[in-house]
Amino acid sequence: MPVALLRESGAVGFAPVARPRFLIGRDLDCDLVDTSPGVADHHATVRYRRGEYLLKAEEGCSLWVGGARVPLFSLRDGDAIRFSPDAPEWHFRSRVGGTFWPPELQLGEAWLSHPAFTDPEHGPTRFGDGPPIGGRDPFRCRLVSTPSGPWIVKHLGPIGEPLEANEHLRFLAAIGGAPHPALAPLVDGGVAPHMGEPWRWMATRFVEGTSAARLVEAADTSVPQVLRILSALAGALRHLHHRGLVHRVVAPENVVVSATNPAVLIDFGHTWSAEHEFSKPSELNDVSAYTAPEAAAGDAGALAPAVDVYGWAATGFALLTGKPPQRNIRPRGVLLRIREEQPDRWRPCDEAVEPLVEVLVRCLSADPAQRPDAAACRQTLTEARARIGRPSRDATTIR
Repeated sequence: MPVALLRESGAVGFAPVARPRFLIGRDLDCDLVDTSPGVADHHATVRYRRGEYLLKAEEGCSLWVGGARVPLFSLRDGDAIRFSPDAPEWHFRSRVGGTFWPPELQLGEAWLSHPAFTDPEHGPTRFGDGPPIGGRDPFRCRLVSTPSGPWIVKHLGPIGEPLEANEHLRFLAAIGGAPHPALAPLVDGGVAPHMGEPWRWMATRFVEGTSAARLVEAADTSVPQVLRILSALAGALRHLHHRGLVHRVVAPENVVVSATNPAVLIDFGHTWSAEHEFSKPSELNDVSAYTAPEAAAGDAGALAPAVDVYGWAATGFALLTGKPPQRNIRPRGVLLRIREEQPDRWRPCDEAVEPLVEVLVRCLSADPAQRPDAAACRQTLTEARARIGRPSRDATTIR
């Protein structure tokens, strides 16, 4: 991660540059996504050439620096750039000197040997102290105040070899530059020293709202609300999986619901890449009813997107019934239980409950290969939401 682009305000703040051609635009395939008016799908690129980081506008596009329109710009630490007159400013920040061109596996070594690694201005200590979150060790997880609002700063664990540093830097690059409304915004991160060892760290914006775990305890969420929550989460998972990441701990306590957002997935402390052979994810601290069987067993499939699909379905099941799922559940039994125990939820929405329960049960299969992907789940929910209000059918027809 040689350099970073930082946006001080708005939904996203951190977009590390980790490969020779760093693409910027509105499209989610871009390394940095800026959805502001006037930004093209593929608007500009960052390249390294002859000792300089060059920001070049794509054909038909322009950059704005100091109010002036430019096609090409040589980046220096602290420079502010806009990708359209109405877009927010992105600030270029030098992280690791040198070139993009060494083999990719040297990125971690380059970071760990660079002076920025030991500079407090480039690490988590620059945010100051704050109270712990959820009773945890404040070193591991703390809430800090910043001019742009409260942030969660975490130390994720020590690094045993540069390959693990690479994995973390790739994670930051994959998620930091591509915001999603149902994901807690990542605002900074990297590798910093602690007690003579390199540690992974990151900072995310604090998400205000109610934990979905409390909604499960209350057992009074309506079917339309469950559909909205699950649809938002399925979109977030599709976004993560598209970028080669697996969240690994999708559960009600990691979902925040607010008046302005149906659901936001938080806590990327166990998020890892599913694409690299040298991935060695840390063990899950807590195995619960929301943990996929293969993840609980520590199998090779613990890094597959199907793990998140299981957690998504288990969360939906708990929101719908008030309890986490058990093994060997069947659609008909779940439908009859909802109909008998929670008739007020059922009657207005029976045409939506049927397909919702069916997809949840499929996603809870012990066989990961039998679970649909996040995109298919979201499509099913879109169709289910469209059915609300149509004439109902007898739930006992479901097998």
